[in-house]
Amino acid sequence: MTSTARTRTRVVLHVDLDAFYCQVEMKRVGIPAHVPCAVQQWEGLIAVNYPARAAGITRHMRRAEAKAKCPELQCVHVETIGGSAGAGSDSAVTWEDRKTQKACLERYRVASAEILAVFHEVAPEAIVEKASIDEAYLDVTTIVDAHLQALNSDQSGEGSQLPTLDSPECGNHVVGGSLDLDSEFERRLAVGAQLACRLRTAVKDKLGYTCSSGVACNKLMAKIASAMHKPFQQTVVPPRAVPDLMKDMPLKKVRNFGGKLGAELQALGCSTAGEVLALPPATLLQHFGERATWILYTVQGNSDEQVQVKERPKSMLAAKSFEPTSDMAAVERWVTILAEELAERMVADNKLFNRRPKSLHLHYRGGGGGGWGSGDRSKSCPMPRFHKAGPTAPVICETVMKLFQKCSDAMPCTRLAVAASDFEDGPLSEGQGSITKFFGAGGRNRSPVDSKRPNLPAQAQHLAPKPGVKASKQTAVANMFKAAKASQVSSRPAPALTATYVTGSGNRGQGTMAQESGSHHKSTEDMQHGKLVATANALSHTEAELGCGGMTPGRAAQQYQSSVVDLGKPQGNIADAAEAHHRAEQNCSEAGLSHAAVGQLQGHSTDAASEDHDALRSIDLAEQKQILHDLWLEKNALSARVSAKRPVPASTADNKRAKLASGNSRQTQIFSMLKKPP
Repeated sequence: MTSTARTRTRVVLHVDLDAFYCQVEMKRVGIPAHVPCAVQQWEGLIAVNYPARAAGITRHMRRAEAKAKCPELQCVHVETIGGSAGAGSDSAVTWEDRKTQKACLERYRVASAEILAVFHEVAPEAIVEKASIDEAYLDVTTIVDAHLQALNSDQSGEGSQLPTLDSPECGNHVVGGSLDLDSEFERRLAVGAQLACRLRTAVKDKLGYTCSSGVACNKLMAKIASAMHKPFQQTVVPPRAVPDLMKDMPLKKVRNFGGKLGAELQALGCSTAGEVLALPPATLLQHFGERATWILYTVQGNSDEQVQVKERPKSMLAAKSFEPTSDMAAVERWVTILAEELAERMVADNKLFNRRPKSLHLHYRGGGGGGWGSGDRSKSCPMPRFHKAGPTAPVICETVMKLFQKCSDAMPCTRLAVAASDFEDGPLSEGQGSITKFFGAGGRNRSPVDSKRPNLPAQAQHLAPKPGVKASKQTAVANMFKAAKASQVSSRPAPALTATYVTGSGNRGQGTMAQESGSHHKSTEDMQHGKLVATANALSHTEAELGCGGMTPGRAAQQYQSSVVDLGKPQGNIADAAEAHHRAEQNCSEAGLSHAAVGQLQGHSTDAASEDHDALRSIDLAEQKQILHDLWLEKNALSARVSAKRPVPASTADNKRAKLASGNSRQTQIFSMLKKPP
């Protein structure tokens, strides 16, 4: 199949809302559809509905002029923020309010998102590309293929006929005469036209908005077609009608042929696509070089541009131009208004796409600079972290003002813009992610699997402390706790060594020292087990010396295991034991223990030490050494912080040296063991 034939098998829709801003305001205020209406921004009109156009009203006309020409015209001011906004028809917002208020388009963004949702509901398999706030492209080729296949497989003949497209409700127009359903290409366009009619009807029924659409084999012709019959109609352009249609098509209506390119072609005496096609190829090549081939290809109605999924904005920007000012208070007031708008948009965007921006930008025009884009400069910084309430104007404003104060060339300032960009998936505020999820994921310093440590189980790769990685006090202890748990989980699903080996008081886990002094030292594995117990307990002791407040993972694990043991005793107060067990569960959640860890603690009993030892014996010796080495490094780092945090007085130091020399202290024995790397 040739490239042209492949292109003709595509079915592309271009859906364009009819006087979109007017429809949104008329629905909100309650203006009937037949009443002339316009949306104004300050003193100018930015949108005009079709009854007003019939009365001679055009965009960019001054409000006073429009009212004189059409006295029944209803004007609704666009939403404003920063002052008393005009919310109703014939709003009292004036030019003077521009000094204290800012126009806001959020109403139209919300309505646009609602319309896109209807598109996805009616045509879930379509590729949707949002072209602007009031238009979108849909590639429905897959839907057309499935529909035609179903029709071809219908042996009964029922439903094998395509529905009529010339009914008044459909508002269908075909360039060049009725569609030939014996032609494969036009048959495909007929199915596309049927779907376009269904989409427009759904938007009207569900939301009350009317839209027009174009149906063609590519984006270029679909956009041209959608503007041919409005409002609330649709136009189909079959391939056979393209040459005649393009012959007299004004260049300003051809996508990408406006602006500089259109002016250059106008200088060559071309105002229509047909006139460009009539130029000698040598002339086009002389003036446009390599672009000449693309120009000739496009003015014939051809386009290979694909419809791409594009609904998420790459950035969000709130901007305001004003009279030159060197007053810092005035600048801060405008920044506050811009921050308010940006914060609201970030919240709405997160609800739609579950993402957050990583970068915050300040754009400013100052020092007597020229127009937008000429005298503009910018500064950027990371987006500040927000609390559980989410983005707020004060937090954004404070960050932006710090950036502004670094701009020595910003005064007198005439324009400000605040933007968010570089989006990533995730919640907007830190409070939206629980501490359990934080520790369950290995903390904020979680790192990928280290290829240099192939023997460490996958569960422990991102949890075990790593040399050179700084962590908070509780994060360090929690990571150590989970690394030991994950190491033995890979061996068996039985209860892990986690609860027993990490205690809040620094004492050894239940029953461990008695067994450690016996058969557990009969092999190298037993010695490694003893070191792991001592290291974990020493870390917990160091944690206490560092002054870790609240419920730490070690203390929570110890209390939880004790509560489990108490519940299993035949004697004693069952109610008190149950209450203690419930408190222990809450402490585990507070300490950041995952549900998996708590579940494994549930299976612990008084003989947990021997079971854990059996599990540890099955772990590869290299894995144990690696875990011990990491714990040893972490312990030394914490010990150094203890020394730096609480210097020992001279008299106390003398007494401590005497104890260390005697070697009678249990703490002395543990630290002497830790001084030797495993």
